[in-house]
Amino acid sequence: MIKIQRFVSRGDIFSNGSFNVKKSLAALLLGATLAFATSASATMTTDRDEFEDAASNYSVTSTYGTAYSTPSTVSLGGVNATASSPLDVRQIGSSWFTGTWIQKYSGQVLFSQAAQSITLTFDKMVTGFSFLAEANIYGTSDVTLSAGGETLTQSVVTKGENGGAAYFAWFGDAISSLTISTSDSLGFAFGKIAIATNGQAVPTAVPGPEAGAGLGALAFGGMALWMKRRRKDDLLAA
Repeated sequence: MIKIQRFVSRGDIFSNGSFNVKKSLAALLLGATLAFATSASATMTTDRDEFEDAASNYSVTSTYGTAYSTPSTVSLGGVNATASSPLDVRQIGSSWFTGTWIQKYSGQVLFSQAAQSITLTFDKMVTGFSFLAEANIYGTSDVTLSAGGETLTQSVVTKGENGGAAYFAWFGDAISSLTISTSDSLGFAFGKIAIATNGQAVPTAVPGPEAGAGLGALAFGGMALWMKRRRKDDLLAA
């Protein structure tokens, strides 16, 4: 959180003994805006060593269930990930008809079932996430990872022989969801998922006033102070 120092002087607020409404409200609005500012740290990488050095306590999951089953929630290293639409479990080399992927990966993958975008929502706060992915159609398609305010897009080759797919990784401040998408109209598959977590459960959202809703109260408070000052000046002048 940004520490707000003194940014307005008494001379700015009171000019010739009267309350300067415009300057005081501007100061209040500036203070409220800065109060909502936060810092964030996130890194995208295609370098597995960089991810593994940065993401402590990560766990790799290569099996996701029975082939052709369609879970909406999968367990990834002690974290439950719920997909925005059901995923289809496939096996590289049989139910997913490509050869061994890069990094010599030949395990299971999660197929988006022709959905071009899948959002994963976690039950624990995640501090790192990596995977291999390729699109459905043989050839080259874009695949994108969006997480923690960062985006990584790669042109990924899908081929029947060995060596297809590409590596995606993110690490940074804890997040509760991320999105994987592709330009391929028939969807994509991803697997060899590594996940790191700080172990904290995702906070339950509590209904409350919208950010900035208090600005109106600040403005009315300033007007009330100005009116009180005017009444006092009128009494002294009488």
